[in-house]
Amino acid sequence: MHRVAPTPLLLVHGDDDHYFGTEHAAALHRAAGGHGELWIEHGMAHGATGTSPALVHRIVGWARQVTGDTIGDTIGDTIGDVDGDITTEQDGEAA
Repeated sequence: MHRVAPTPLLLVHGDDDHYFGTEHAAALHRAAGGHGELWIEHGMAHGATGTSPALVHRIVGWARQVTGDTIGDTIGDTIGDVDGDITTEQDGEAA
């Protein structure tokens, strides 16, 4: 994890994750030297379970901020239905 330090890092962890507790996410954050951000999301389970469109847009906003918006405007437009799976309008397949 310490080799990640120059790279923007976002850890998003749900407090309803039954596989890994929030301590695991905190340990990863510490292992990265406290670099980046750790978001603990209330009510979110493991993986994409509990992911909401609002969370996806927050993540996109974070990515735009840390990249100086070099990811472009299209990423927000390619996010389709976020109800457990994230799909792109381009191919309709889960990402």
